[in-house]
Parts: sequence; structure tokens; C-alpha cells
Amino acid sequence: MQEVFVVFSAAALIFLVCRAIISCCSHDRNDEDDDRGYRRVFLESASGHFVPESYARNGAESGVGQNGAEDLRSQARSLRREWEETLKLADRARKKGDYAAAARYKRDVQGHPSAVEYLNKLAAEVNFTEKNKGRTDGMVDLHGLLVEEALEYAEQAFQSATLRNDKVVRFIVGKGLHAKDGIPKIRPALESLCETRGFKHNLDPKNAGVLVVQCRRE
Repeated sequence: MQEVFVVFSAAALIFLVCRAIISCCSHDRNDEDDDRGYRRVFLESASGHFVPESYARNGAESGVGQNGAEDLRSQARSLRREWEETLKLADRARKKGDYAAAARYKRDVQGHPSAVEYLNKLAAEVNFTEKNKGRTDGMVDLHGLLVEEALEYAEQAFQSATLRNDKVVRFIVGKGLHAKDGIPKIRPALESLCETRGFKHNLDPKNAGVLVVQCRRE
């Protein structure tokens, strides 16, 4: 009787182990199929925003491309609106003396600032990688970036040019045709940076959307 019990226990244990292995394999396949194979990372949000982790690796190589960058920007804007609207609700609650509700509202969006920053950073990386894929050294496309992002990439370009001993870097900054007010934003900011760094610069006479920077001080 004892031998039968031992055999039965061993069989049950083997069954459970096999079932666990099958379950894990099935879960992995489902994860791979979900969202085109992207493992999704949850960003703290009351509405629940997800970002494919592969965006962070390399948008262009993973097939995310420009649409991925635009989607990330859209999510960042949505989160910012949610953040700002919730803070207004918190302020109203505070003015009514409902401090518990005010605290709850603030707590609900405490992760939003870092999430917005994270989404915009990923969008910038995806956008920059996609637009500069295959470009030669000395030509940098800053289209689609926020001003502060464009300046960060410009600084990196200056550093790379110094290491390569290049005299000139050509920045594609656009003409402001797609700006809401039709006024370019990146070009004046980059011109100001160049003046601060002591770099001479001028617009390409053949293309007003390109800023040519002499990245060596005279």
C-alpha cells in the first residue's frame, strides 16, 4: 500500500511539473504575439498607458519608425492633459476644504511627470534614429524634435565633429512650415547656441531649411 502511494505521489508530481512547463511556454508565446512581440511597460496612469519596451532599444531597427514616435508624442500629450486636468480638480477640492480628495487627486497623477518625460525621450530617440538613418557624418536632421531635444542632439553632433576633426556640421532645421504659427523654433534656438559657443553659422543659400555651422572657433 505504501509503495502504491509513493508511485501515485511521484506521478502526480510529474504531472504538475509538466503542466507548469506547458503553461510557461504558452504564456511566452502569448507575450510574443501580443502587440507585435513587444513586451509592454506600464506607465503609472489612471487611464492606463502602455509603451512597447522595444521603443527604448531602437525604434528604427525594431520596425517602430516614425509612426511609433508620433504615437509616443500623442501618449505624452494625453498624459500631460490628464495630469493638468487632475491637478485642477485637486485645486478645486482644496478650495472647498476637501483636503482628502485633493490629496487623492494628486496621488493619482504623481507618476505622470516622469512618464511624460520618459515618453518624450523615447519619441526623440525613435525620431532621431529614423530621420538620420543612412546619413553621412556632418549632416544632422533635427526635424520632429522639441527645441530642448534638438539642442541636446546638436551638442552631441558638435562633440562628434570635434572628435572627427570636422570643420562644418549641417543641421536640417526646417523652415517652420509645419509649426502652428509658421515660425521656426529649432533654428533660432540653435543659432543662439552657436553664438554662445562662438561658432559662426549661416543658412544654406540653396536650402533655407539647413543651418550650416562652422564648429571651429576662429
